[in-house]
Amino acid sequence: MPQRLSQRAALCCFSLQCEDQGQEQSHPKMPKDIDFLLLGKTGYGKSATGNSILGFKAFSSKANTTSVTIESKKEIAQHQDGRRLLVVDAPGLCDTGGGKEYGEKLFKKAIKEAMLMNPHGYHVFLFTLKCGSRLTAEDLDTISFMKNLFGEDFVRTYCIIIMTYGDTLKRELQENDTTFTDNSFQDWCEEQTGEFQKLRQEVYRRVVLFDNFGSVEEKASQRQNLINMVDEQMLTGRRYTNKKFEKVLQSHLKLLTKDKTLLPVQNAQEEISLLSNEIERIQCEANIDAKISAFEQVAERIKKLLKNIDEEEHKSPALDRWRSIAADKQSYVEKELLSVNQQKELEEKSRRNEELRRVQAMKDEQKKRDEEQREIAEKKRLYEEGLRQVQAMMDEQKKRADELKKERQRQHDEYTRARDESNENKAKSLWERITSWFTW
Repeated sequence: MPQRLSQRAALCCFSLQCEDQGQEQSHPKMPKDIDFLLLGKTGYGKSATGNSILGFKAFSSKANTTSVTIESKKEIAQHQDGRRLLVVDAPGLCDTGGGKEYGEKLFKKAIKEAMLMNPHGYHVFLFTLKCGSRLTAEDLDTISFMKNLFGEDFVRTYCIIIMTYGDTLKRELQENDTTFTDNSFQDWCEEQTGEFQKLRQEVYRRVVLFDNFGSVEEKASQRQNLINMVDEQMLTGRRYTNKKFEKVLQSHLKLLTKDKTLLPVQNAQEEISLLSNEIERIQCEANIDAKISAFEQVAERIKKLLKNIDEEEHKSPALDRWRSIAADKQSYVEKELLSVNQQKELEEKSRRNEELRRVQAMKDEQKKRDEEQREIAEKKRLYEEGLRQVQAMMDEQKKRADELKKERQRQHDEYTRARDESNENKAKSLWERITSWFTW
């Protein structure tokens, strides 16, 4: 960990030196990680947008005009492509309970905190506006105030406009019997005029629609559209820094250099934040094997973090507290891993039992079919045996009929012969009588 910390500190110093001196160095690719700073008026869904970008609820958000965020808050998430997304939610510049001057004062203080939270600067400023509402004079004053604070070219160079309440546009299209498509929002932007169109041209049409009430899939698509816009249209990869914050940043760097216990605490805090988010994501994983694999990776990361903290030369009570939190995370993950493995064993046992039942059912079914086949074969045998017996009886009857016919024919023939012989004798006797008459 000491080597990692020193490299990070060097990177911070190098970034500040290059950009504070006005050197605009270009890079062929956007950095793998992206750092966002959320800006905008209170009530425009700024914190909800931060949650949508992170993929989980990290910032408090309510639908009102009183700022829920009264100090800058930082959270980190890991995107599906491996890059880290850092989001800092600054207080809304509007009525924070103490009027405009109080709000501006609080905002300036929060921005200093935001710069301290990420001293090497931000890649992108996300400025939130409410879809379906016209740019008011107060909106324009807000933009003017931010230009005075961050520099005249910060909108043109570093800003992306996030149009929140995208569900309003979807409902409007549905009421007009129009289907919402990927081009619907761009067509809507083209139709706008006045100050919004001027602002859109100033940011080179870097405007993204966000529906923070949409489904998980819709939010993931919005997040990917934003990242694609950063990758494709903000190719320099430079981070914003400003000389107005130079003393604050330099003081912070000196403090980091002087108090070597701060950076290990910051790194431990960021890693534990990522681990917490990853654990929350894993809990929603439906595939049990993927869940086990992810928990094992998290357990390995926690083990490595604890080892780095234990080997850290510059200890502090704050670092000890984060070590205690990491140890609690380790215990929790081990229990979850044990529970998930037990669940897997139960499911595998259930699957095996189900397979055995299925095999037994197949055997029973096969046995039933075999018995049915045997019954059919036996019935067929009995039927054929019956046929043979009937045929034998018929043959016997035919034989008897033939014999009877022959016997009748024999008797008839004998009768005919006897009859013929009798007739011949009678004729002869009659002839003799007739002859005797003539002789007499």
